[in-house]
This record gives sequence, C-alpha cells and structure tokens, in this order.
Amino acid sequence: MILLHASGVSKIFGTFEALTHQDFRLNAGEVRALIGSNGAGKTTMIKILTGAHRPTTGSVYVEGKKLSGGPAGHITSGIACIYQHSSLSPNLSVAENLFLGNHPCGSFGLISRRDMLAKAQTLIDTNGTKVSPLALVGDLPTVKQKEIEILKALALDAKVILMDEPTAWLSFPEVERLHATIRQLKSQNMAVVYISHIMDEIFRVCDTASVLRDGALVWEGAVADTDRAQVVGHMLGPGQKDTVRHTSATDVGREILSARNLTRNGFFEDVNLSLREGEILCLTGLIGSNRTEVARCLFGANQPDSGTIVLRGQPVRIRSPREAMALGIALVPEDRRQEGLFLAHDMAENLLAAALPEFLRWFLLQTTTMFQAASSKIAALNIQPPDPKKTVGTLSGGNQQKVLLGKWLETAPQIIILDEPTVGVDVGAKNDIYRAMQELKAKGAAILVVSSDVEEVQLIADRITIMSKGRIVQEMAPDCSHEELVEQISGAAA
Repeated sequence: MILLHASGVSKIFGTFEALTHQDFRLNAGEVRALIGSNGAGKTTMIKILTGAHRPTTGSVYVEGKKLSGGPAGHITSGIACIYQHSSLSPNLSVAENLFLGNHPCGSFGLISRRDMLAKAQTLIDTNGTKVSPLALVGDLPTVKQKEIEILKALALDAKVILMDEPTAWLSFPEVERLHATIRQLKSQNMAVVYISHIMDEIFRVCDTASVLRDGALVWEGAVADTDRAQVVGHMLGPGQKDTVRHTSATDVGREILSARNLTRNGFFEDVNLSLREGEILCLTGLIGSNRTEVARCLFGANQPDSGTIVLRGQPVRIRSPREAMALGIALVPEDRRQEGLFLAHDMAENLLAAALPEFLRWFLLQTTTMFQAASSKIAALNIQPPDPKKTVGTLSGGNQQKVLLGKWLETAPQIIILDEPTVGVDVGAKNDIYRAMQELKAKGAAILVVSSDVEEVQLIADRITIMSKGRIVQEMAPDCSHEELVEQISGAAA
C-alpha cells in the first residue's frame, strides 16, 4: 500500500533547478534511505514533503489525499519531521515541547496540564527514555534533546516520519535504541524516510534507498541488492572515489601541547594528553564522555580547576579564546550554526572573521585583498558554489563546515582542534576536509580531532586516545580493527 506519493515534484529557485521532476513513492511499513551529497536536493525534497516549500510542479499525497495548507496541513495529514538541528523550545519543559500546538484540553477548552504530564510520562515510559516531563529542555544535553524530538514526532500520531541525520549527536547505544524504535514503527505500518551520510546505518536499518545527485534521482532500489561502493558511486558520479584512509607518513616533531592532570570539576578529571607537530591525535569515546569540555579548556573557552597546560615546553594559563589565538591555537567548534558561523553574512565575511587584523591598513579594511583571500580559500576547500558573496546560511551543511574550517585556517594556526568536524557531511565534503587536514599536517601543524565517528577516527588518526566518563582510559594504534575499537569504546563506558 502506497502511503506517501510525491508525484512529479520539482523546485526552481530563480534560474536554479534544485529538484527535477521526481516521483517518490513510499509504502506503509517501509524504511527508505534518502541519500546524496550535500546540495543534491535532499533538503529541498524534505521541505516539499513537510510543506515548507510549495513545489514548482507536482503534488504530494498521503493515502491518496492531496496535501495542502503548508506545514500545518502536512502535519495534520500525518507527516512529521525530525531535523538535524533542534527545533525544540529551550525555555519550555519536556512535556510542553512534546505537545506544543497539540495540547490536551479539559473544561472550557483550556489546556489540561495534568493530562499533558500524564500523556508525556506514558510516551516517555513506552519508549524507554530517561527524562522527567518537567525538565527544562534547554538544560538537557544535546543527546537527550534529540530523543525528545523523536518523542515529539511520535506524539503527533504521524503516518510518515522524516528523519534528517537523526543520529548525528547520538552514541552507539542511543543509535541502537533509535533503530529499535524505527523497527517498531515499521511493525506498526508507519513509514520512515531516513536521511544519513553514515552508510553503515543505512544498511542496518533501511529497506530501500533513493539516491539523488544534482537534484535528479539517479538510482532507487532495495538496500539488500546493492553495497556501499555502488551507493557511493551513484552519489558522487563517474570517476569519484569513496573515502579511503587519509593519513600520510610525516616526520613527527616535538611535543607542542600537552595537558597534565587537567581537571574541571564535574566534567573531567586527571586528563593527560600529548600533541606533537606533524601528527593527528584523535580523542574519541561515546557522546557524553566530556571530550568537548577538554577541547574548550585547551582553547581557553572554559577554565580548568586544576592541572597544567604546557605549550612549547612552558606552562601556560589560557584565559580566553583571544589568548589562545595569539598563541597559535584554533578551535573548530562542534556546533557550526550556534558557535562557528555568522549565517546571515556572506562567505567572505565568515572566512576572514578570525583574521581581520591581517587586512587592516590605516584602520581601514582592504576589501580587494579580502576578496582575493576569500576566493583563494574557497577554491582550496572546493566550497560550492564558489561565490564569496553567497550567504552562508543558504549553503548545504558540508559547505558550511568547509567555510568554518577555512575561517580558522586563515589564521595559520600551529595547533588546530577540530570538534566533530564532519557531522552531517557527505563523502565528497569529508574528503575535502580530510585533505585539508593532511596539508596542515605536512606543514608541521599539530591537529587534535574530537570525534565519535569510529570510521573517521581510523581513517585519519596517527594516534587514538579513548575517553570515558571524563577520564582518559586507553590509547590505541589506528591499525586496530573496527570491531576492536568499538569494543574498547563501549567497554570503557560500561
């Protein structure tokens, strides 16, 4: 039975055709992967299915009924979406978020807080989520907020759930729990559209896949009838290759940065790290092991309570990011939208934001030189479209991430810390980012990568350090097996 049908849909912005005539069918009880490089048309398709965009041609049907009325009409008809970036209201409680716009009402049409809390608790218990319905969403960690978004979609009694990179901020056990929930939805004849750049997940949880490239559907079929190499080939097109191990033998230099018994009460304790010139050290572990907090202390964004940071052989106290930048340290943060980019500004302004003093002459910015520098960085990182005046908020996730990386590369750092540098980024963009890391490494830079992506860690690391519950627990060689590394990370957490 066809549950969702997007018939002949296309979308044109000005002269740009973001999506060509698509005929997308989804059956009840089917989990469909929607795959493609950043900019392939996945987001446009999702916005059409949710009613956020009106298609230039074609229509969307649920159970044979043509949808209208924008997002509200699509939600009422049974389509819900879980986005990569949170759509929750941080100042409201869990229960209020779950039923926002859909509050249970009592006498005289007034909101029944008692019924709302009871329904929220039932939903939480049924899905095994450990959270209080009274908890303020803004106080919850990112991982828990993602779980609340999933519950919110379930509270809408949706027939079709669209999931856009739902596991980007989840740990191994949480990913498995989400996949179990998806299988449960499938058994109830609900349909799921699953967008992810993590191939392993697609082959574990999806029944079928649709691959988009440059706005066109280039392949569609059963996941069991294909493999990773074929899917990546369809995504990237002729002559493009899948991600391979991105590390090269270079002469490792002296220790340039170390942490000795570094402690921040309530976050991490007795952390010892050593980072050398010309190497990539990967700090991995389950999400929630407080790796990001260590990175922020090394960059001066937070202050440790005890322990020592040693830079080029001398103990230092880094009181702020400004001081860290002056010492040649850069941090590419985990959340590019909230902490890394000025989304309303253009690429040139973002790329040069951390290095503006270099373009000052007699208290005036040299706009011609700035434009040339931005254009050079855009070309080096293969940012698309290659237009320095393009507003960053309109770029795909992978291109936004490359802009953020370019912003810090413009400062010519000797030490660069990258926190989850490829979350929500496709294979092609990952290769561009990994290539930039190798170029930095070849120039003698020291690179610390914080990542929960086991495949990524094994592709780029010269050394691997595992962190669990705020402590460094083990160091491993990058040639260890995937299974062994997963076992060590999961075992350390247990």
